[in-house]
Amino acid sequence: MKRRSIVYDPALEQEIKRLGISYQRLDESLAGIEWAMSNKPEAFPQVYGSKLRMAKTHSAPSVPALRIWFTFNDTTVTVVFGELNQDDED
Repeated sequence: MKRRSIVYDPALEQEIKRLGISYQRLDESLAGIEWAMSNKPEAFPQVYGSKLRMAKTHSAPSVPALRIWFTFNDTTVTVVFGELNQDDED
């Protein structure tokens, strides 16, 4: 199985800082979803009419649930946008 590199758009990193989310907690929350995105990005639902895919995380103590949009090619997954997932009520 081919593992792709994960790259975050700089604008998304700024949004994470604005939200005040701890990077350590965010890394823990994203670890599983990043593994899945890097190994099988085509398994995530595609946004109709675009190349974007969407992944969701669940909330954890001090880390909100997120929706993440990304693109991918043979070597890289680029996370281009993220937002709080208000639908996750943990």
